[in-house]
Amino acid sequence: MAVNTDFSTWVEVRQIDLDAYNSYGEKDKFPDDLEQVSDDEFLAALTKTMNEPSQTAHLAHFNCGRVEFIGKPPYNFALFKGLNPCRNDKYVCGHPKYRYHRSMKSFCEHVVWIVLEDVAQCACHPCIETYCYM
Repeated sequence: MAVNTDFSTWVEVRQIDLDAYNSYGEKDKFPDDLEQVSDDEFLAALTKTMNEPSQTAHLAHFNCGRVEFIGKPPYNFALFKGLNPCRNDKYVCGHPKYRYHRSMKSFCEHVVWIVLEDVAQCACHPCIETYCYM
């Protein structure tokens, strides 16, 4: 299936189904000891974070006022709750070269490069951390 990587036309709200893009996620990177969050909750959290003022630079890649992630998360990526019930720790797992993204903000950067189909350009923490030790 062809996916849209042409964002030359500005729109107020751009809907993106991340499952349609090649994410290179790996399910074997999922933790055995954490509870997985539903796909709907994952997409809602990702949409909320991507539309925060601190993410304006990432949002600019999509040439829109705000983005709405629909359908499913990127293939073989999932959101997990941390073990401590007193904290609201959540981790995005599935990165092929690292165990998890430490925050949704870190994952937002990775999502941009998934959608632009140029993950080699990604500078999120897991991508950079991996290359530092190669």
